[in-house]
Amino acid sequence: MTKQSSKEYMKDPFDLLQTITPASIDAKVYDTIVEKIAITKPIISTQWLHRAAAIFICLIGIEGYAIFSETSGVTNDFSDLITQTNNTLYYE
Repeated sequence: MTKQSSKEYMKDPFDLLQTITPASIDAKVYDTIVEKIAITKPIISTQWLHRAAAIFICLIGIEGYAIFSETSGVTNDFSDLITQTNNTLYYE
């Protein structure tokens, strides 16, 4: 066999960790990121959110009013489901 084992070429993981060099970063990177975030406009404007919330609250209010105004005249009785039979022919 002329091939060498891959185990012979493997290095110890701790040796690999010692060869890692820390990355150098510019001190102004954080400041530039914060500036870019401050410059960008929000995706949804706050005026649009306020209008949508007001419309949603109005719709919920109208729906609640409609539901509560209907239940005052309606009785929850099963007598409406039972049909009344007409027996006038049988009493002659």
